[in-house]
Amino acid sequence: MNNLWDENGGQQMHYTNQNDLYMKHFSEQLPNFTGERVLEMGAGWGGFALMLINKYKIKEYFLLDLEANIQDSVNFLNSEGFTNIKQYYSSNYKELFEKNFDLFVANVVLTEVEKEYREDLLNNVIPNCKNAMIITEINFEDEYGKWLMNLFKNNFDNVDVKITTYGNCYALTGEKNK
Repeated sequence: MNNLWDENGGQQMHYTNQNDLYMKHFSEQLPNFTGERVLEMGAGWGGFALMLINKYKIKEYFLLDLEANIQDSVNFLNSEGFTNIKQYYSSNYKELFEKNFDLFVANVVLTEVEKEYREDLLNNVIPNCKNAMIITEINFEDEYGKWLMNLFKNNFDNVDVKITTYGNCYALTGEKNK
């Protein structure tokens, strides 16, 4: 089966191993987070997922990734005793559109996804999320940057942006008032 998100149909693995940095931004930018249902896009090997699960007592973790990559995070989380994992491959991402989440997370993955799929996913998932954190390379003056900021401003009461120490990436967070 072809991977929808890679125009060449190939499987890519790219793990940043910046989980401490992601958690620092998450804790600082979403200090009042509470929730039980998380959707993470591109969870890598599962390190950030485990940090969220342990710190915030997450009960359900939804993973969205390439078929070739998703098993790394599932195996790691299972080995750490967390088994309430729902897997969604890039080829069936639309199944997530009607679900509600307390948090959507995507760390350094969005620019690897073709525009058509990235926008379709986020335009349909973000409105159903109470909180979101996206760490991505972004230029707020180009089409992608403007679209992403507008998406957050139109769906969240509180939006925050901070530069990270990883590449040219920013941490963009959104939070709905309770």
